[in-house]
Amino acid sequence: MKSALNHWFVNMSPSQETGIRLFCIPNSGGGPALFRTWSGRLPANIGVFAAQLPGQGSRLREEPPVKVDALVAQLCEAVEPYVDEPFALFGYSMGALLAFELARSLRRQGLPQPAHLFVGAWRAPQTPPLMSPIYQLPDELFIQAIQRRYGGIPAAILEDQELMAVFTPVLRANFTMIETYQYSDDTRFDFPLTAFGGTSDPAADESRLRAWGEQTRGRFECHIYDGGHFFIQKHEQAVLEVISRGLASC
Repeated sequence: MKSALNHWFVNMSPSQETGIRLFCIPNSGGGPALFRTWSGRLPANIGVFAAQLPGQGSRLREEPPVKVDALVAQLCEAVEPYVDEPFALFGYSMGALLAFELARSLRRQGLPQPAHLFVGAWRAPQTPPLMSPIYQLPDELFIQAIQRRYGGIPAAILEDQELMAVFTPVLRANFTMIETYQYSDDTRFDFPLTAFGGTSDPAADESRLRAWGEQTRGRFECHIYDGGHFFIQKHEQAVLEVISRGLASC
């Protein structure tokens, strides 16, 4: 397989030839770096393909979408040629919502379904948000709200006005997308679904994480770890062990 699936997904496992493809979608403002160690810590038969979204990383010059439907349509088109083999989806924070809607989009088009959907650091889409929208706040208040709620913006970026001038519009587009998202009822999935969360994550309390179970008729698991929105930084190995078990029979 090529080193990248078109310009949407970076192949983090270039030596992987057979097995299952794990398409990973990062958090707002994130990129493939979130998954940089995964290939070496997952079984050799799991190929890791990390999304590079418009407006981020190597696609910095592209306009970031402000509607979930628009971005999901593009993601669906990007992965369609590569779902001829077994695959799974993992989404973190904003990526969890996108992975969920991507699975729905594939189903609506009669395309193969993932063997498993893994979601982290985001509430079940049918549950109400815990916090008020911030996407319309002035830049300074907007960034302060993100840091207060989630953290995650490195100090080196916060202290660099030029970087923030580039980074802020991308974050605003991402938050516009997720805060204006409208959930609609649909048939439950038939494949397994696993949710991960942090004990003090403002984006998803335990009840909203466990509500992901309402989205599948298949097996459901919910794993909660000590930490906030970026609990995965401390508990990455535990998360990868769960993913390995979940994909062991694929």
